[in-house]
Order: sequence, then structure tokens, then C-alpha cells
Amino acid sequence: MNETLKKYLLKLSSVRVGFFLLALLAISSVVFSFFPTGQIDGFSKFVSLFSWMSNVQPDGSISFQERFESPAFLALIAVLSFSLAASIFFRTKAEFLRLRHSQLLRPISESPESMRFQDTMPTVLKTLRHYGYKPLVRSLEEQITIVGERGGKGTFGSILFHTALLVIIAGVTLSSVASFRSSISLTEGQEFDSGRDSFGYEQGGTFYRAPQEDLVLRLIRVEPEYAVHGATTLATIVAGNSVNQEVPIYINHGIIRAKREIHQGAQTGFSPSICITQQNGDVLFKGFVRLASIHENGNNHHRDFLTFPDHDLRIEFEFLPDAVFRNGRFISRSQDLVNPLLRISVNRGSSRSEDQWISAGSAAQAGQLTLSFTEVRRWSQLDVVDDPGKNVMLLGVILGSVGLALRLLCVRKRIIVSLRFQDRKTSIDIKGTAEKFPAEFESELALFRTTLQLLLLQDTRTNQSDSPGIDLNKSKKEELQEKALP
Repeated sequence: MNETLKKYLLKLSSVRVGFFLLALLAISSVVFSFFPTGQIDGFSKFVSLFSWMSNVQPDGSISFQERFESPAFLALIAVLSFSLAASIFFRTKAEFLRLRHSQLLRPISESPESMRFQDTMPTVLKTLRHYGYKPLVRSLEEQITIVGERGGKGTFGSILFHTALLVIIAGVTLSSVASFRSSISLTEGQEFDSGRDSFGYEQGGTFYRAPQEDLVLRLIRVEPEYAVHGATTLATIVAGNSVNQEVPIYINHGIIRAKREIHQGAQTGFSPSICITQQNGDVLFKGFVRLASIHENGNNHHRDFLTFPDHDLRIEFEFLPDAVFRNGRFISRSQDLVNPLLRISVNRGSSRSEDQWISAGSAAQAGQLTLSFTEVRRWSQLDVVDDPGKNVMLLGVILGSVGLALRLLCVRKRIIVSLRFQDRKTSIDIKGTAEKFPAEFESELALFRTTLQLLLLQDTRTNQSDSPGIDLNKSKKEELQEKALP
């Protein structure tokens, strides 16, 4: 590999650069979230100057998804992905070289020079194994180096964590280019068939391919569920496709039908059945009107309207599910269908008729129109999602969690014991390194030195001594207190 290229790749794969790119990505996401959606009046000229930052349409509009598909944002994700890939490559290469180097270290039993230190090496091996270190040996002419390693899995945790970040980015990319999001609005008793009906809106990725099986849903009913403290949760009971069993779905808990995930949407309301008849007997409208928007003062009222451009007609509706008359006006006490009442206001051109309050099962006259209110049902919005990248991102989160656990719990430590035979004597040199927690490792290394010194001193004594030997199965503190040197 070219040295210059390797130099820049090493800089790009550093943790400092990775954190900088992640911070820049987070800041960019916050900045892009302030870009208004839809038609941009007076703002399009300013944003168009930064076309590399945002995709502005010819009509001066910008959508939420297009903010995060701009060249600048995609380029930032590409650089971050390349940085992670380079980091994984160099870390994996270093770990492979470390493992290869460890394979060159022969086990103790295979070292011919170990016979020269046969009185010392068993004690060193016993002490290293007691402290949880795996001993390997490197032999020279007059020296044997025993390397004890522990916590080598921590490096694999780091590699696994970086790989998890790449998997998450791949999942986000897959969700961006191959996912589908939509919604449908159904009244109780209504059925939806994707082969026959169209979705309320469709937002699909460039490479999205719809499943061959059509989505069939039938909304059975929408019912409130009361919690212990009086809070209400709406459960949408649906059935469809080959499974005709009634299943409740919620905002955070859905079902899977025809390889699509269905959740309850944020909007729900009431659908009064309205029949509008003209003076000549022609039916102008007959069906359910979905009233969704809550009144601004939060009095549980629902509003909607119908327009008929051919007749220069606009009819406004206001629905009160639990109506009472207080302080000279109608209000709704709750969202329960106790006493439904419908207000109808007819606007023809600039003229406006008086408001008509109609209860369920009655009719009213408004100018030349007859308005009938027969029944009321609930309706609910259902969100339909087909996102293949979600499981990929979930896999990345799991891998990242495992990698972090390995990295935090498995701290690589190494104790190096060098045995040198000179002038018919054996000299011992003990060193050690640890990736983290140096103070704790220094205490552990000092305890190792003391324990090894006591064991070697005990081995030099004659077998005639009645002094008990050191038991490594006892606690280290008790053992050192019993065998402390004079």
C-alpha cells in the first residue's frame, strides 16, 4: 500500500475523526429539520443558493425526506461509512497480526530451553494461571520470556462495535431507498383492498418493490380502553387477508399483513352519516363524513367541511359526541358517544345560513337543502409500513451492544516474565501492560510480584521445613498475611 495513502487512511480511521463526523452528522440533522416543508415563499431563492445542501423543487417546495437526501447529507454519510470501514480494516488487520504473533509463541511443554528453568517455570506458570492469564513462551539462547495474556476479546468487541455502526448505516440507507410508508382512513365496517383501492398517500423509496399479495383490511370497530387512572386509549379492531380473527392494534403495537406492518395512526375521530338533498329531490351527497380536527380550545369538538364548487357551496360540520348545553352554548363533556349532536352550517357564495343543530336520527332544513343525520361511527387512520431496513438496524444495535459489552468488560492485560540464566543463577524480570484502569493494574501487578516471590522463596527451602505451603485457592490478602516476609 502506498505510504501516503496509508497515512491518510490511518488518520481517517481514527476515533477522533469518527467522533467529529458523528457530531457533524447530528448537527446537520438538526439544521435540516428547521428547513420548512411544502411551498417556500421568499425562502426558495435563499435555499436554492445552497442547492448542494438541499433538493429544492422547481416550484420552490421541499419535502421532509428530500432534506436528508441532499448531496451534502449523503456525502457526509458516505465519508462516515468510509471512515468506519477503514477503522474496521486496520483494527482487524492488527488483531490478525497479534493472533499470528501469538501462534509463534510455543507452549511451555514444547520449549527445549524450559529444562534449564525447570525449577522456576512451574511456579511462574502456576501463578499466571491462578490470576487468569494464558501463558505462552518465547525462547532465546539464555533467556525465556513467558507472556501471560488476559482479556483479548476486548479487541473483537471494538471491531464488532464498528461493524455494528456500518450495519446501522446500511439499514438506514436501505430504509431510505427501499421502504414504503402510507396511510389509509377507514370507518367502522369499511374494507380496504390495495388491489382495488388507493392509499391515502404513498411515500416509497427508489428501489421499493411492492409485495405481490394485496393488502386487505376491514375495520371492525374502534373502541376506547380505560386505564386505571382514567386515561383512554383507542384500540382499532381490524381483520383481513387470510386471517379473519379480530385483532386490536395500537399506535405502538401493530400487526403484519401481506408483508406490511399496520399500526394505528395519530388521527381518529367520528363519521356521521349525512344525506344532503336539494329542493328538486336530487341527492347532493350521501355517505360518512370524517370529522377529525379538534377545536382549538380543547372542548372535545370535531370539525370538517364539504365543498361543492359546481354549486358554489361549502357546508361546515361540528360534531359533539357528548353534548350538553351550558352557559348559553353546546359543549361536549367527553369523547364518549353519549349524546351525539351535529352542527351544520351552509355557506353559499357570500351568504351564510343559520347554524342547524341535529341529533342522531333527525333532519333539518337549511335554505333549499334538506340535511339528514342518520347515525355516527368512529373512524381511524391506519399507518402502513414496509421497511426492510428496520431489521437490519435492529441487528446493528444488537451487535453494537454485544461489542460494547465485550469492550468494557474484557480489558486486555499482559504480564511478561523474563527468565535469564547467568552465572548459574536465574534472574527474573516482571513487566506488564493494560489498556485501561492503570492504577488497578499496578496493584494487581504488585500483588503478582509478591505472590511469585513468596512461592519461589518457598521452593528454595528444604523439604525438611514444617512450614505450610502457600495455597493459591485462599484469598490473596489472607495468604500474604500468613506468608509475609520477615
